[in-house]
Amino acid sequence: MNVPVLIVGGGPVGLVTALELAWRGVPSMLVERTDGAIDNPKTGHISIRSMEIFRRLGIADRIRHCGFPHDYELSMVFCTSLTGHTLARHPYPSMADDPVLPFAPERKQRAPQLYSDPILARAVRESGRVDVRYGVEFVDFEQTPLEVISQIRSLATGETTQVRSQYLVACDGAASGIRSQLGIALEGDRTLNYSIAIHCNVPDLLARHDKGEAERYIFVGPEGTWGNLTVVDGSTRWRLTVMGSAERIERAQVDPAYWMRRCFGTDDIPYQLLGAYPWRRSRLVAARYREGRVFLVGDSAHQMSPTGG
Repeated sequence: MNVPVLIVGGGPVGLVTALELAWRGVPSMLVERTDGAIDNPKTGHISIRSMEIFRRLGIADRIRHCGFPHDYELSMVFCTSLTGHTLARHPYPSMADDPVLPFAPERKQRAPQLYSDPILARAVRESGRVDVRYGVEFVDFEQTPLEVISQIRSLATGETTQVRSQYLVACDGAASGIRSQLGIALEGDRTLNYSIAIHCNVPDLLARHDKGEAERYIFVGPEGTWGNLTVVDGSTRWRLTVMGSAERIERAQVDPAYWMRRCFGTDDIPYQLLGAYPWRRSRLVAARYREGRVFLVGDSAHQMSPTGG
C-alpha cells in the first residue's frame, strides 16, 4: 500500500495535519488506535491563531457554532467553595460579547474537544483526500532516503499491513513511540507537578450556588489554591482539577467524592462521576522535530502547561 503521507494519531493535531495536507492537495492516510470517541476532553479553549487556521480551512463557522452557548459568561471566580465565600471575581465576556481584535479576523472560541474533534473528523472525511482508519495501531517503521516503510495492525482482526509513504508524521502524543524509536531526546522539565482531572455531569449546577456563570471557579483553602472547576460544555459537564505536587498520583489513590464535596461545599448537590484521570504537567521540547522523512508534531514534539501555555 502506497500513500504520500502517513499520519499516526487521530487527535486534534493529527486531524488538522490531515486537513492541512488535503487543503494543499496532498492525499494522506491517518491511523488511530481508538475509535475516536472522546471520554477525557482535554481541549476547551481554541486560540485566535487556531481559529485563523480553521478559517482558512473553511471550518471556523462550524467551530464557532459547535454547541457551546454563545451567551455563557466566561468570568473567573475565586471562592472557598461553590456554596462558600466569594473572594474575588474577574469578569470576562461571553463569546457573543467578546470583541474582534483590530489585528485579527477571528476571535477565540470555547469549543470542548468532545465537540471540536467530531467537527474536525467530519471535515477530514469530506475532503476526500484522507484514508482514515480507526482501531488501527502503528507498529513499526524503517526509512530509506526515498521512503518510509511502516507496519500497521488492525486491533479488530490482528491483520498487519505494510504502508509505504514519502513521509511519516508522528502525532502520537507525549509518550510518542515514534520519537522514542528515532532516539530523539526531550529537553526541559519532565515533571512540574501532578494533578487530577475529575470529569462529572452536574445538572442545574448554576442554580445551586450564588457565584454566577464562570469559565472557572478557583478554590482557595487554608493551604492556598487547591483546585478549580472548569466549564466544559456550558451546560451539565464540568472538569474539577485538583492541584497536586511533584509526587506521582496513582488512580487508586484518588478519592473523587472527597474532592467533589470540597468543591461544592455541601453534600446536597447531586452529580454523576464520569472519570478521574491523574496527569503530569510538563515543560519539554524535542531536541529536533525531524529525522529524515519523519516529523514530530504536537505533543510528540513539545509539551507545555495548559495554563498559560
